[in-house]
Amino acid sequence: MDKVKTTIQTGFSMLFVVGILSTLIGVLGGRLIIRFMKTPEVIAEDAILYLKIYSGGLIFLFVFNLCTAIFQSLGDSIIPFLILCVSTVLNIVLDILFVCIFRMEVRGAAYATVIAELILAVLAVSILLIKLKTLKVNQKTVWFDYNEFSGICRVGLPSVLQQGILAIGVFTVQFLINQCGPDVIAGNSIASRIEGIATMPIVTIGEAMSVFTAQNIGAGKRERISRGIRLAIRFDMGLVFCMFLIIATSGRWLIGLFMVGSNEAITQAGMEYLYAMTTGALFMGVAHNLNGAMRGARQMKGFLLSYLTNIISRVILSMMLFSIWGRIGIWISLPLSIFFGMLVAIKYYFKDVYYVKTGKVVPATVWK
Repeated sequence: MDKVKTTIQTGFSMLFVVGILSTLIGVLGGRLIIRFMKTPEVIAEDAILYLKIYSGGLIFLFVFNLCTAIFQSLGDSIIPFLILCVSTVLNIVLDILFVCIFRMEVRGAAYATVIAELILAVLAVSILLIKLKTLKVNQKTVWFDYNEFSGICRVGLPSVLQQGILAIGVFTVQFLINQCGPDVIAGNSIASRIEGIATMPIVTIGEAMSVFTAQNIGAGKRERISRGIRLAIRFDMGLVFCMFLIIATSGRWLIGLFMVGSNEAITQAGMEYLYAMTTGALFMGVAHNLNGAMRGARQMKGFLLSYLTNIISRVILSMMLFSIWGRIGIWISLPLSIFFGMLVAIKYYFKDVYYVKTGKVVPATVWK
């Protein structure tokens, strides 16, 4: 338990350094970033203001993510979920209060997000401290340990690479979208929020598949893994079908909830993205479950290659198709990139699932 507390304290020490650097980059370099992304002049100043305020609260988001990882490592995934629910509801209430009632516009939306993240972090840290008090420590712990620092960096390297490549991909796609004008930017932004809600069950089931696979390997019931994956994929397909019906019948109404008045150009751009997203969700359900199983079986090579294929192909296809069909090319690149990532996931799942079934699980030596 001494090592657990030392590891946690070292993690927080690293987090504060990274958080301060990220905040400085966002606050001091916000204008340069927005200009570099060719954001239209009509919304550039608002985007710069939002980025600077939001960057000021990045450290709160980092704290919550670290606390979530600690809770999960201690076998508790319920507390982070409940805290996140409270923060989400609070964010919505503050958005309405600051934007609709106080008329603070972009500034109000940014402050609402930062305040919600602050409360999120405070709740997470408070509950974590209570949990840590129950751990018996036999010797004095330190706030920073180089060996623990090295271990954290080694284990976190795959995630850092993933998030770095994801950031580059998101940056590139947004760079292309910004060239389509304010209406398309707004339509994409609204549709992305709807996408986040619509695909949350698929993502969650994929994460649960990782735990499901690891538990069954540990329990010696490997034959249950493939059956669980088949059931999860069928469930996801049902969700996608419901998603398509809702978008086809109520998509315009959902987009309208995010707008004051009506704007056909924004609505049309949002609907185009939602149809592309729904198509991609068909492949996403398969990919997320297979990737989850590979993570649970410690087959990280296939998972990482599938993830990287998805992101890299999205960037390449977006740039190629944008030059041909404009914004439609960007939308088309979404399901195509997920499809290519799914193909890689299928290949490595069926390559490695034999080992899972027979108990000959290949150790994760990729990063050693």
